[in-house]
Parts: sequence; structure tokens; C-alpha cells
Amino acid sequence: MKKILCLLVLGSMLAFATSVYAQNEVKVDPYGFVLVNANYNDAIAADIPVKAALGDTLDKGNFLITPRQTRFGLNMSYATDWTISGKIELDFWGLKGSGANGGVMQSAPRLRLAYFQIQRENITLLFGQQWSFFAPLSPTSIAHVSIPEFSSCGNLWNRFPQLRFEYKAMAGEGNTMLFQFALIRPLGADVSPARTQGDELGAGEFSQMPFLQGRLSFAANKTAAVGFSVHFGQEDFHKADDSGIRDKKTTTMAVAGDVKFIADMVTFSAEGFWGENLRMLFSNAHLRSEYNSSNDTYTIKGVEAVGGWGQVSISPPDYNVTFNLGAGMEALKEEHVDSLVGNDDYFNPKHNPQLLKNMTFFGNIMVKPVKRVTIAFEFNHIKTTYKAMEEETKNAMKIAEKDADDNSVNVGFKFDF
Repeated sequence: MKKILCLLVLGSMLAFATSVYAQNEVKVDPYGFVLVNANYNDAIAADIPVKAALGDTLDKGNFLITPRQTRFGLNMSYATDWTISGKIELDFWGLKGSGANGGVMQSAPRLRLAYFQIQRENITLLFGQQWSFFAPLSPTSIAHVSIPEFSSCGNLWNRFPQLRFEYKAMAGEGNTMLFQFALIRPLGADVSPARTQGDELGAGEFSQMPFLQGRLSFAANKTAAVGFSVHFGQEDFHKADDSGIRDKKTTTMAVAGDVKFIADMVTFSAEGFWGENLRMLFSNAHLRSEYNSSNDTYTIKGVEAVGGWGQVSISPPDYNVTFNLGAGMEALKEEHVDSLVGNDDYFNPKHNPQLLKNMTFFGNIMVKPVKRVTIAFEFNHIKTTYKAMEEETKNAMKIAEKDADDNSVNVGFKFDF
């Protein structure tokens, strides 16, 4: 009798949900792709390499095959006086399982996007986790999908929980101007990942204010676009750490420009930026500290960096093939890096090598032999430069540059649905 009653209740709930769904006319469209990557690195152990590690005897060449960049999502829409739409998107780049003979096959789903937006005429309001519109472009690659190409090498990016306002206006025939402003969850880079159900709070959240981002862009007849964006926020390390040696707050800030031009079968995309303390945007620009002998404390400041990337894409007409070629670079301010090398403060143990510059060159060929299937061959060369202490004479040390390199070859097989 209990089983029958439970089935009746469940049936009633399903019927009610189906009725509400039909009345509201919410459209739900699944999308995604299955992506399998075969990757070879000649020097470092990484599934998606973004920088080369320093080591005199470093030789960790490897080969792997993984489907973890596979993606699944739902697009939702509902039309009223306002147009309401939403998106939920997952991939499998989350935590892996355990087991000596099967851990890499036990990937956990990872939330990439989860937001909805309300739009009417020229105004859009967005709520949830979405890509940052600060420096919004990314190179074209199916080797670097879960971690975009040129990450830590001139391409600033992240997917932030945010509250966003957008205003789009016509600026002549076929031309548009877009203004965007967002309150961003202040995700600092001081929190070490942990397997916990609770939400981890760090120096960003302890600042008690959101990160702020804004962008103004202009697009001309879908053939050219240019944008300028800004990023600003604060982090409070005094609350995040009870060691008592840290000053209360430091700043994260950046400005960036982006351009995109389309001419027949050629597309050119590029970004450039300047900023400080940008680990939350996957930059190498982290933190430094200055000692104040008068009160025996350290003042925390951001390391400055400049960087950018550019890409040329060629898609010959009547051929299902695309060629992409590009380069990216990020350079930290040399004086800031030198101040960290040999400094035995809280952040940087003595004689700790510090990254100075990271460069990547890449090229790929994408072929579509049949509809919805893409096969891509990609090559990446990474050169990372470090500052480190080395012996100058028997009793003296000096700061010198040291390079690390990695060559990566990736073959990707992708099925879109």
C-alpha cells in the first residue's frame, strides 16, 4: 500500500511539473560536445601546460589521452514583456577520484556557468556565474578548452559569480556601442583548494566589497570591434591570516584593450593589458611585501605586469579547414621580481626562484571531415624565464635569469551536439 501511495504521489508531482512547464512555455535546449585529447609534452608533467617549470635536471616528458574537457550545457529561454534566458554549463575538469589504477578516469563534474538574464530593448541584467567581460577574447583551440590558450601568458580570464548591467545602443547603421558594468565576487588567489562542502573565504571576501569591472566597446558592421575594460578590487590579508605580520589591505587593478577584425577569410584578434596583483585572472602577477623597520611589519603590495596576445585565423572558402597562428606574453616588473628573489619574508623563502616572463607560440589546423566532427592538430612552444640566485664567486651570490622550455603536441577529436 505504501509503495502504491508513493507511486501515486510521484506521478502527481510529475504531472504537475509537466503542466507548469507547458503553461510557461520555457524552452530548454541541450548542447555540448564530446572532446578527446591526445597530448605529448617533452619536458613537463601537465595535462594542459601553461608554463614551463625550472629545474636543472627536469625531464618529465609524457603522453596522455583524456576526455575530461568534454562539456554539457542547457540553454533556457522564456518570453514575456521581458526576454528571460538562462544557462547551466558543466565540464569534467573537477576533482579526480582515487585509486592507483583508475583515478584519472573518475573525473568529477565542474560548474562552469550558471546564470540567468533579463533583457528588454537595450538593457540586460545578468545574475550568476558567467565569463568576465574584462579582456573578453580568447584564442581558438581545442587543446586548451577548460584552461584557455595563453592562460598565464597574456590572456586574462575567469568565470566569476557576478551581478551585471549592460546597455547596448545603435551608433549608426550596422554599428553598436556596448557598456557593461559588474559587481564581481572578490575571489582572491590566497585560498588553497580544499575538499569541503563549505564555501571557502579568502582575502577578497574579507575586504567586504566586491571587485568592480567595466567595459566600453564599439562594433562596426560585424567586421571590426574594439573594447576598453577596467578591473579594480581590494583584499584584506589581516583578516585572512592571523599571523599579525601583514598590513590590512592591498589592491588588485588592471586596464585592458581588445580588438578584432574580420576581412574575407582572415580574422585577427588581440588583447593587451597592464595591472598588478592579478592571480584571480590567471596572471603570474602575485604579491610582494616591503618590510617597515619602524613598526616591525610588512606592507603587502601587488607585483606589476604587462602582457597580451594576438592570433590570426584563416578559413579558406569552400574548405572545411581553419588555420590558427598566435603568440602570447606576460612580463612582470623586473624590480619587483628582483626584490622577491633572496627575500626571506612570509611569502618568499630565501633563494626562491621567481617567474619573470612567460611566452607561448602556438599553431593549429582544424578540419571538419563530416558535419559536427572536428579533428585538430596543435603545437605549442612555451618559454618561461625565471630570476634566481646563483653563485658569482665563492663567497658571493647574484641574481641571474634562467629559462625553461616545453614543447607540446596535441591531437583533438571533437563531436558537437
